[in-house]
Amino acid sequence: MKAFKIPAGLLLVVIGTAFVAVTHADTLEDARSLMRQGRHDDAIRRLDSHLRTSPNDSSARFLKGVALAEAGRSQEAIDTFSALVRDFPELPEPHNNLAVLYAAAGDLEKARFHLLEAVRIHPSYATAHENLGDVYGKMAALSYSKALSFDGENQSVRAKHMLAEELGGIEGGSRTASAAMTAPAPPLTIAAAPSLPTAAQMPSEDIEDKVLVTLRSWADAWSSQDVDAYLGHYSQRFVPAKGRSRESWTILRRKRISAPQFIELRIARPRVSRTDDDRASVTFQQSYRSDNYADQTIKRLDLVREGEGWKIISERTDN
Repeated sequence: MKAFKIPAGLLLVVIGTAFVAVTHADTLEDARSLMRQGRHDDAIRRLDSHLRTSPNDSSARFLKGVALAEAGRSQEAIDTFSALVRDFPELPEPHNNLAVLYAAAGDLEKARFHLLEAVRIHPSYATAHENLGDVYGKMAALSYSKALSFDGENQSVRAKHMLAEELGGIEGGSRTASAAMTAPAPPLTIAAAPSLPTAAQMPSEDIEDKVLVTLRSWADAWSSQDVDAYLGHYSQRFVPAKGRSRESWTILRRKRISAPQFIELRIARPRVSRTDDDRASVTFQQSYRSDNYADQTIKRLDLVREGEGWKIISERTDN
């Protein structure tokens, strides 16, 4: 059996800039630099310091989970990714990383569950599909091994067992069921960056992904109370609802975003509708919480392509 190992090179892939507010970039880069030096505890302390003032920074929380996994602090990493799954249910990568950690601990049922969740959320998530295949290979090897413990002369089962061992990362040929059950899980690939892809990672015509990148960037700017970044997501052609002028809407948004002591914004189940190559809309469930107000709404943003990016041209809230 190959020993489980988290591929360090993959862990340190740069996190997409569309997923973080600009003001957080230095913190994340500092933490990544410390991780590259093997100073995982220092990286975790750096991220913890940042998270005390920005507890809803999903990228920092994700990177902390990666640092904990690299440092061998598996249960803390599991706790971190489990919290991300709860708070950001639209993200597939925390599920993938939970699967990797559970597989390393030999809990293949939990690993399978989280990988199925990852591909349910993101059907084209290749890493999760590959990991799911590895987990199924390991589970098959265990089942065939148990069959051989009852019928060791069955050549058909033995041939299947050998193939499943290969797929599941097992070395050394047949073994008893009890020996196979205590062997470590196959090596899986841990995700290094949460979630919605950056523009640089996507095909030029992948409108749905680009709209989702814009949505996440807009939400991050709002959560971090970066008013200029938030307003920068709106087109000059944006028309506020209820007949409000653009100037009065801008003043009101600045006040409402700047005034709270904190803002927590969660987005779930986004659905993109493409009108044509230059127009699209996204509908999603929005959960908002601040120190003095909370609500849940269904929101729709209509967007237009402007240059290489997408801008909001109208928005509607359904309570």
